[in-house]
Amino acid sequence: MARGKTERLAVPAMPMGVAILCCVLNILLPGIGTMVAGLSPFCCARNEDMGCGERCGSCYIGFLIGFLQLILVPLLFIGWIWSIIWGISFIGMSGEYYRDTTMSGVVISTPVTVISNPPPPPQNISPPFPQYPAQTRYTQYPPDPRTGYPIPEYDPPPPYTVEPSAPFKPD
Repeated sequence: MARGKTERLAVPAMPMGVAILCCVLNILLPGIGTMVAGLSPFCCARNEDMGCGERCGSCYIGFLIGFLQLILVPLLFIGWIWSIIWGISFIGMSGEYYRDTTMSGVVISTPVTVISNPPPPPQNISPPFPQYPAQTRYTQYPPDPRTGYPIPEYDPPPPYTVEPSAPFKPD
């Protein structure tokens, strides 16, 4: 399943050719491929669900990460290793988003499993609860005109009376 918009802000979903180009650039010139990938939300990345501000933010993130990769190369090649990992993630994101469709929107054929014997039709199974109309279930009470549900007619309760009791005497 393809990752969401939040992940694509840092790693854009580019076409496979552009992702491979950015990966090779990151191997040869650390950080440059990441900066090129930062421009992709404006021209070739899948970003139908991103607004202009999110595209600009993705570009900024790409340039910032690419710059950090470039300046961290002298420090024990950390920037170069980070750049290679980032290039591989470009290819992974591209594989997730461009697996079933090409840039033109034509669906690439994928193997389909064909079932030669269809399953038997379902048998008549009674529902778990009997289906009775409300009128047959409650025939002794007329339905309420507002809700349609029957309202039982109860006799009013007897009047509540309090008989005086003896005054309380503490022991």
